[in-house]
Amino acid sequence: MDRIIIALDYNNREDALKLVENLSGVISFYKVGLELYTSVGPEIVRNLKAQGLKVFLDLKFFDIPNTVAKAGQAAASLGVDIFNLHLLAGREALVAAKEAAQEEAARHNRPAPKILGVTILTSSSGTEWRETGLDCAVPELVMRLTERAKEAGLDGVVASAQDAAAIKERFGQDFLVVSPGIRSNNVGAPFMAPAGRINPTPTNVDEGKGEEDDQKRTLSAKEAFAAGCDYIVVGRPVTRAPDPKKACLELLA
Repeated sequence: MDRIIIALDYNNREDALKLVENLSGVISFYKVGLELYTSVGPEIVRNLKAQGLKVFLDLKFFDIPNTVAKAGQAAASLGVDIFNLHLLAGREALVAAKEAAQEEAARHNRPAPKILGVTILTSSSGTEWRETGLDCAVPELVMRLTERAKEAGLDGVVASAQDAAAIKERFGQDFLVVSPGIRSNNVGAPFMAPAGRINPTPTNVDEGKGEEDDQKRTLSAKEAFAAGCDYIVVGRPVTRAPDPKKACLELLA
């Protein structure tokens, strides 16, 4: 279970820490994303680190090099284990963030956080990119952006599990692939596409609410690890489950 990162997608500290307590002894790695961080600030990261837990700070930094470097420095000062930035920020920004984070970590005498580049969101089917004039398939865009991450010296990428096998084959087994958009076996199986392919329509339905899911390029946990993912980020299949701990244990069943 060390390779499963649970997304604390809440808008308040109390609900987030309640889930952490519920999953105690099962999960040790948590994602703090835009919603939670914007709602409660960096204190939630300090709360998690004080409990000896690992933190993936998922804020997708995307700005000019100096600003991204300052953000990377701040992330490292919090002691996060992983943070990410968007690869469209450009090579200069990527390198600046890495150098700043490494310097800050060294100042605190701790290991530098792993830095991941965000490729194409798992909610994207490719239509959005074609509307901007990039007339190529999502897997090709993912590989182009991943190459930028590799050249900038990042530790890996955030990408759909459907792209994991191709990324590992081209960029090596040591290059990290962290994949969101994970769905439970019974939800994901009927509409899963092979690695590197795109689900043409969002046929998955959000558990418990009956609404259309915003994730389009997904795999189950077992499929994701089989494809080569180093870590998976799981949200709704656990956070909206009646018994989150049981849902975690069933992910790999």
